[in-house]
Amino acid sequence: LRSRVAVVITTYDSARSRMSRIQASGFDMLILDEVQYLKNLFAEDGSTGEGISPKRALVVHAALQQRAFRYVLMLSATPVENSLWDIYSIIELLAVAKGHRNPLGDPDTFIDRYLEKTRSKSGKELVRVRANLRDEFRRRLQDYVVRTTRSTAGLVFPERQIKSISCDPTPEEVALYQQVKAIAPELSALVRASLAEALFSSPRALAAQVEN
Repeated sequence: LRSRVAVVITTYDSARSRMSRIQASGFDMLILDEVQYLKNLFAEDGSTGEGISPKRALVVHAALQQRAFRYVLMLSATPVENSLWDIYSIIELLAVAKGHRNPLGDPDTFIDRYLEKTRSKSGKELVRVRANLRDEFRRRLQDYVVRTTRSTAGLVFPERQIKSISCDPTPEEVALYQQVKAIAPELSALVRASLAEALFSSPRALAAQVEN
C-alpha cells in the first residue's frame, strides 16, 4: 500500500479485514477518527452488558499492541455517554498504543478499585466512580485525553450548505438491496442496523458484515 500511496482513508470494517496488510505496509501514523466506535473492547466479558461484538475494537487493539505504527492519534467529537466501560476501553487503546499498562488497572482491578453501584430515584441500578477516587480518576484520564473545544482551538467553520441530489440505483444495486431486504426480517434489530450501516458504506463492508 505505502509503495503506491502516502495516505489511505478507509472505514473501520474495511480496515479490520485488512489490518495485517496495513501493518505490513509500514505506515508511520494511524489516525482513528470517531474513536467512540471502539468503545466496546470488553463487551464479550459481560462488563458492558451491551451485547455488541467487539471484533472491530479487538483487531485495532491487537495492532496497537504490536506497536505497528510510530504515531497514533485518536479523535472524537462525540461525548462518551453513560458507560464507564466505554471510557475504560478507550484508555486501554491509548495505553497500549504508548506501550503502557492501562493506568486504571486490569478489568478486575478497575471494578474493585474505582466502581460502585448505586440506584437512581426510580430504582434503576447505576454504576459510578467511588466518590473518594473521582479526583484520582480524572487525573488518570488527563494523562491520556486532551479535551479541546471549538472556542479554545480558535476554529471558524463555514456555514454548511446541504443539497440533496437524487439518483436512480443501478440494476445491481437494486438486486443487492432486495437480497439484504429478504434476510433482514430474520435478524435482530441491532444486527439489522449494523447491516444497514455496512450497506451504505461499501459492498466490501457489507460482505464482511454478512460474513460475521
